[in-house]
Amino acid sequence: AGLYEKGLAPLLPGFLKLLPQVSVQIVVTNERVGLIERRIDVAFRVRQKLDTDTSLKMRTLGQSRQILVAAPCLLEQLDKPISLERLSALPTISMAEDSLRDSWELVGPEGQRRTIRHYPRLSCSDFNVLREAAVEGIGIGLLPSLVCASEVKSGELVQILPEWHALQGVIHAVFKTTKGISPAARAFIDYIARELPKILEKEGEIDFVEADKAQVVNG
Repeated sequence: AGLYEKGLAPLLPGFLKLLPQVSVQIVVTNERVGLIERRIDVAFRVRQKLDTDTSLKMRTLGQSRQILVAAPCLLEQLDKPISLERLSALPTISMAEDSLRDSWELVGPEGQRRTIRHYPRLSCSDFNVLREAAVEGIGIGLLPSLVCASEVKSGELVQILPEWHALQGVIHAVFKTTKGISPAARAFIDYIARELPKILEKEGEIDFVEADKAQVVNG
C-alpha cells in the first residue's frame, strides 16, 4: 500500500493522459496475488527475496530501505541514549499481524545483522496507519523511507540509529510472458519503469536502478 500511495499513484494521471484510450483497474493489497488466477496483467511488489513463478517475468524498478523513526515528542519521554540493546524494551509499532510479538531483522554499518524481538503497541499491515501512529508518538516504527520521507524532512519524525536499517527491498514488476501481455500493459510497465525512479529519488530513496530489459526469474 505504501508503494502505491507514494510511488505509483502520482504517476497514474500522467499515464492515462498519455494514452487516453487505455483504462486501468488498480487492486491495492499487501497479500501475494496470483496474476494468472486473478487475470491481472502486472503486479508491483517490494520483496527482500525475488521468488516468482517460472511462467512469469520480472523487471527491477528500484530499491527500498526501511529505517527506524520516532516522533520528537516520544523521544523526549525516553531515557538517552537510545541504543540497539534497549530497542526491544521501548514502545514500538509494527506490521506484524499474526502474533503479539514481532522481530525486526536489522543490518549494521559493517553488514552485521541483529534480530530485535519486541512487543508492539500497535500492529497493522497499512503503512499509512503506522506512519500516523509514529507521528503521534505511539511508538518507534521500522518504515520504508519512501513512506515517511516527507515527515522526516518536516521534522515530524526523526530517524534514530541511522546506521541500522532493514534489509534492502527490491521494487519490481511481475507480469505474464511477452506473448501473454497486452500492448497497453506493456506500455504501462515501460512508463512506470521510466518514471518511478524519479519519484524514488525525489522522496529520498537514493538507491534506485532502471532496468532496460525484463528478465526471466526462476522460482
